[in-house]
Amino acid sequence: MGKPRRVLVALLVPLLVAACASAELIGPYDASAEVQPELIVLEPATASPGDFVSVFFPDERTRGVHFVLESQRGDQWNHEYNLTSDWQGTRAPRSQKIEPTGTTWAVEDIGFGGPGPDVIQIPTDAASGEYRVCTGNTRPNICALITIE
Repeated sequence: MGKPRRVLVALLVPLLVAACASAELIGPYDASAEVQPELIVLEPATASPGDFVSVFFPDERTRGVHFVLESQRGDQWNHEYNLTSDWQGTRAPRSQKIEPTGTTWAVEDIGFGGPGPDVIQIPTDAASGEYRVCTGNTRPNICALITIE
């Protein structure tokens, strides 16, 4: 009888995002996600398009590589971009803008623990303003505020 084999399976989690015209708000990625600065910390908290931002988790929670960048318009959060982290140094971060025609986004269902950092990149075409970065496949999803200049 042969040795048991260990197989690592990366599941692709399709995230289908239906978006409206850019002038309309499409709402947050997860309406129950809340800004919780004691659970998720961004360094720096002010960044420019193209900058790399470190995401820390003081409670060392388990999370995935999917993050969401949402702009603030009045009291409403608007899902602008899907992001992936650097997978704790193993891959380059990436982003995808939510398009008016809808966007298909797939990311491997990989879990990490510990304090981080998980590095994300602010999209090069992100407009200036107030945003929040939220976890995208953790329950519950949590957010931290960031200003893009």
